[in-house]
Amino acid sequence: MNEEQLATPLPEDSADKSSVKERAIRAIKSLSIFERVAFGIAIFLAVVTGYQLLNTGFSKISVEIPVQGGTITEAATDFSRFVNPVLARSDVDRDLVTLIYSGLLKPTVGNVLVNDLAESVTKSDNGLTYTVKIKNGVTFHDGNPLTADDVIYTIQKVKDPIIKSPAAGNWVGVDVKKIDEMTVQFTLPQAYEPFIQNLTLGILPSHLWANTTSETFDIDPLNRKPVGTGPYKIVSSKELEPGVISQYTLGIFNKYILKKPYINTYVFNMYKDESSAIKAVVDGYADVVAGISFDSYKENKNALLGKANLIKPMLPRTYSIFFNQSNAPILLNSEVRNALDQSIDREELISVVRDGIGQVTNSPIPGKMIVASSTSKLSSGEKIALAQKILTDKGWKKGEDGIFQKQTTLNKKTTNTRLSFSISTSNSPELKAIAQYTADVWKKVGADVDVQIYESSDLSEKVIRPRKYDVLLFGQVVGRDLDLYPFWHSSQQKDMGLNLALYANKKVDTALEKLRSVSSSTEQQVAINTIIKEIQNDDPAIFLYSPDYIFLAAHTIKGINIDAIDSGNERLYYENDWYRETTRTLKSLK
Repeated sequence: MNEEQLATPLPEDSADKSSVKERAIRAIKSLSIFERVAFGIAIFLAVVTGYQLLNTGFSKISVEIPVQGGTITEAATDFSRFVNPVLARSDVDRDLVTLIYSGLLKPTVGNVLVNDLAESVTKSDNGLTYTVKIKNGVTFHDGNPLTADDVIYTIQKVKDPIIKSPAAGNWVGVDVKKIDEMTVQFTLPQAYEPFIQNLTLGILPSHLWANTTSETFDIDPLNRKPVGTGPYKIVSSKELEPGVISQYTLGIFNKYILKKPYINTYVFNMYKDESSAIKAVVDGYADVVAGISFDSYKENKNALLGKANLIKPMLPRTYSIFFNQSNAPILLNSEVRNALDQSIDREELISVVRDGIGQVTNSPIPGKMIVASSTSKLSSGEKIALAQKILTDKGWKKGEDGIFQKQTTLNKKTTNTRLSFSISTSNSPELKAIAQYTADVWKKVGADVDVQIYESSDLSEKVIRPRKYDVLLFGQVVGRDLDLYPFWHSSQQKDMGLNLALYANKKVDTALEKLRSVSSSTEQQVAINTIIKEIQNDDPAIFLYSPDYIFLAAHTIKGINIDAIDSGNERLYYENDWYRETTRTLKSLK
């Protein structure tokens, strides 16, 4: 046999007998150790590269979307007692009410009210009557349908003087009647545009409460075993002691009428104070803590931010300085009020006092709710120099002690007026810090300022009610409806009124009255512009800032986008957008 015959290929049927697998094994065995390692690495890199290319390609044509699943555990700063929209007073009870109950309306993005249980809300031309049609098919967590009877029952309990509901003041003089099984009508004694905010009140199931008397309303076990129509229902609870709940576990209510939440389970663990609740988040036992004071946040800032994101929705309230020109005649001088106003660097104040957690405001409107607040570009030193110039241009001169004074002559009698006054406020850490910051600035301007700190009760009874203050540093809750009437109408100057600057301006009075009665956004804006313009011209107060609500949530909780809320519990109206679990889908399918 010659060499050429030895090289002749085997017949095809013989080649089949030697499988590809066997040949591959023999080939690998024929490799040296170094060659085998190199071959293995090459295969591994090829697989990884292929996977990355495939994943990169899919990522380009897909998008991440939230899916239902996961649990959120919140550390509440108090214990729960009344999970009842008629009785809820504590923050945690209001939080639970928001998730368990539904109102006829609910707030949404931009503080706009949308239908919840209501199919429609119709207002009469004279603004006195609101007719609400209820959606069909709404059921309570126990399966019973919601009807007009439930709405009327709830309002009657709010108005019951024996029950003493915190919401009672919102319903004074309002008559409610049943039109049919799914329609109710509210009649007001006079037109009041902000009334519609009241329709966010959670609705009780009258069939469960029917046998409860007014005298036993607050001790009924249903206060701790709530049944509503909201996105979540009670799954379980734990008692710390009889009548005091220390934990609630909530699960999704599948028949909720609006968009269902992504989060399957929401757990509230109650703690005795802010420090304990914060520690639960820092130690990893909770995902969320909300509504803590700025001082608690600042003390635990570094530890908290290592565990959670800081969410800062703006609250519709203002911290302001009110001039009492009746008690301190020196404040009758418009240049004095203007100089004191111009000297305050609001951005610096927020940075120093609130670590930047707040919104500058130069008007009675909180933060940026409607009118954007313009801010001066002057530095703190330039502001102080401007204030001094305003005074010197009007004849004020510094004395030997560095305090501005001015000589005035009346009936041939010369009087030397010294720029001296006091600033009064409560003993809360935040207000004390603002008062001290402000006093230090005014002392640099050339004023003699005495800071007077009072217990909250003493400030109210001995200072505010009798109007015994020169300058008052105080906070006011304006609310989403921007009803400025209680704070600036001339009828509210005396005891029990909230016009702390004792302000009187006929144009402002007219605009305030109009703001309460018109529904057109254009007319409302005209009224607001008039109010702001007149008040800024008159300088009856110095508007400083609106605080942000302090809310911390674990880094793994997504979808939290809240710009402003009316109160702390309103953050949970947006909870159906929060999520922890995700998947990817093609962009075209999304």
